[in-house]
Amino acid sequence: LEREFKKSLGVDGALRRVFSSHKAARATAEKLGTYAGLWHEAERAKAAIIEQTRGQGTEDLGPALTEYVSQVKLLAESANEIDRIVDAIPMGALSTDKAALLTKEGKATTPTMKAEYRKSIEEIERQEGSWEDLKNQSEVIRLRLGSSVNQLKQMRIDIARLKAVGETEPAAEGNLGTLRARTEELSRYLEDLRR
Repeated sequence: LEREFKKSLGVDGALRRVFSSHKAARATAEKLGTYAGLWHEAERAKAAIIEQTRGQGTEDLGPALTEYVSQVKLLAESANEIDRIVDAIPMGALSTDKAALLTKEGKATTPTMKAEYRKSIEEIERQEGSWEDLKNQSEVIRLRLGSSVNQLKQMRIDIARLKAVGETEPAAEGNLGTLRARTEELSRYLEDLRR
């Protein structure tokens, strides 16, 4: 009876939507990790830009902004994933193992044993190199992500500034071209990162 009553009021479906939206928000926050704040900033900037340019003949700007912000989200997800991988690698244990192997290599009496120790040491050194590369890649992604969000903020400021002096049409067109170019650049970068 209670279920039928809620259904007749339309509350039942509304509650499901509320719970599913919270579940989706938690999943997104998990995927983005510490970069969720940057993505939210990008979303807020997108909404503000769309609001600023509403009714000014800039219908192309909305889809371009949406595509750009989706690229920012993918970049944030990639940054979070790389951070998780970097944090999961036990570099302290690798350093300890390497030091122990170097000691054993120095004490080895046969060339065969020295060669085996050397192979193990070189493998650890390759892992250290890969870890360092991954850490550098993570920093590059963080910088690109911050730059992408800052570009949206700058676009918002530029539109507001030009709107204040009465120049709306050329500003929106120029920003649209810049936004499309930046979106393509981010797409290419993300594709390279995937490869």
